[in-house]
Amino acid sequence: VLAGLNSTRHQHLDDTGSRVNGINHYTHILCNPYYTAFFTMPKKDRLTVLSLLCCGELKYTFNKASYELMLELGLSSKQAAILKSMNLTGDMSCKDIDNILKQLFPNPKKQKTNRRIILEACAIVYYKSLDHAIEHLICDDAPQFNKIAKYKALCWIHEGRHYKKLNPFIEHHRKILDTFNDRFWDFYTELLAYKQCPSSEHAQELLILFDDLFSIKTGYDALDERIAMTLAKKESLLLVLEFPCLPLHNNNAEL
Repeated sequence: VLAGLNSTRHQHLDDTGSRVNGINHYTHILCNPYYTAFFTMPKKDRLTVLSLLCCGELKYTFNKASYELMLELGLSSKQAAILKSMNLTGDMSCKDIDNILKQLFPNPKKQKTNRRIILEACAIVYYKSLDHAIEHLICDDAPQFNKIAKYKALCWIHEGRHYKKLNPFIEHHRKILDTFNDRFWDFYTELLAYKQCPSSEHAQELLILFDDLFSIKTGYDALDERIAMTLAKKESLLLVLEFPCLPLHNNNAEL
């Protein structure tokens, strides 16, 4: 796995449900064109993903970056101030940070969200300090993949599936959807062509084309809502314009 992580700048990541002795688990697939690794774990949350990416013990770092990330993830300023007053610095083991959280939140049934935010923020900062931390992660838009890599590139095939799931009853809406789907995949074809011969001029044209395509109002409300959701993912969907070597899909992990 460590050799695979160091073999390319980008990695694919996905998960699928699996059963272990009759109990629901998740098999995580980490790969690039040169290797595939499988990890079967009880959960698929962000801490689970970080633990398998560490290639060793997952630790938790307290520093300025981790406190800033806690606030970004939703920790209240009050809780952050209490945590800072404890003057915690450096890397900690799972046991060490559990002891700190027990001091902060004595009742294990309460403050679960705050516990999770502190753990995730410190774990992310630790992971990103590792030499083999992923620079470009190609995945779907599941929330557990957020903040892990320096850059997150979303899969266009996954995005297209959202439109395929729409099932309008009115014939007029069906025609609108069919027309939009044609334009969607035409744009995808343009991205493929860009990867073959990238240029700043072509990248600018595609940025404008993306904005035009995903800002239209069709009159079919369900489609318009989905189009707006795609527009909100612009940065992750168009990362290929900055890094043409990146794949446009997560098929490696899917397959």
